[in-house]
Amino acid sequence: MQAIPDDLDYTQAEHISLGEDPSVDQVDSAKPRSPDYRLVLTRPSHGTEQTLTLYDDGSVSVDERKRKTHKKYTLHVRFLDACPEVSRHIAKREFITAGVTAGLGIGLLALPMTLGGLEMWRLPIGILLATTGLFALLLAIYRTGDTLRFASLHGRVPVLTIRGGIRLQNRCDELLQKLFEASEDARQETSGDALRAEMRDHHRLKQEDVIDAADYEAAKLRILSAHD
Repeated sequence: MQAIPDDLDYTQAEHISLGEDPSVDQVDSAKPRSPDYRLVLTRPSHGTEQTLTLYDDGSVSVDERKRKTHKKYTLHVRFLDACPEVSRHIAKREFITAGVTAGLGIGLLALPMTLGGLEMWRLPIGILLATTGLFALLLAIYRTGDTLRFASLHGRVPVLTIRGGIRLQNRCDELLQKLFEASEDARQETSGDALRAEMRDHHRLKQEDVIDAADYEAAKLRILSAHD
């Protein structure tokens, strides 16, 4: 994240209006937007479904369903950093369980055949453990996944998080390319206009509970610093 300078003049924030801006918060009814691209990501193991729709007016509709919760909001591409932070979650416990159980099962199956009474249960227990280890390995792979976090352009706060399996980046290649192209086309305005519009957009996202109050205050200072 971009550091907040110590010598920043906080009083500049008082000169920025957070009122309505038709160019940001409202869609011109005479020019209805049309979807250019839609991506649906589901993770049954987490009970989540996320639908991302990129429109021709440079906006992205985000529809997130997580079992009992549902959130829907809109992002403006010109205020979005199209290069996300990528991280991977590895299901360590499942991988450890898979290794231990499979190792014990294979070890039992590899024991010498002349073990007396041990021979009666060695084979079925070994097969059971090896099979359990295989299922644990498949579960570990299934629960391992990638996360893409998109931050706002100058505010540098997370405004969009996409979670999926280990092939998430491949599935999002086309979306990333379209976001990059749209963001390059959308940033054709003066510095002063960009400052006011991006500040208003962060204020809207705070009101919609996409970002919290602390992130909003930090974003506000970063935006002011970026447009000095």
